[in-house]
Amino acid sequence: MEACNDELRKAGILKDLDGLRPSHDGKRVRFDGSSRSIIDGPFTQSTDLVCGYWIWELPSMEEAVAWVKRCPNPMAGPSEIEIRPVEWA
Repeated sequence: MEACNDELRKAGILKDLDGLRPSHDGKRVRFDGSSRSIIDGPFTQSTDLVCGYWIWELPSMEEAVAWVKRCPNPMAGPSEIEIRPVEWA
């Protein structure tokens, strides 16, 4: 993964990256109308967890997809990398 990160830096598209602490250290806030409830980690649906992130600057989603396809698999088995555009204020 470090080689991939180095390639992203050299290409000038990597703006930030980091890993996140395990879900047992986290909390979720559930919203339902005006009600708020707190859910303590760990969270059981590991397929729904974000473990880390990259912030890239690219002109299109198609280019982001092309870069992700070049990345190594982040997990030992099947996994996914989700891509979302950022809306800057």
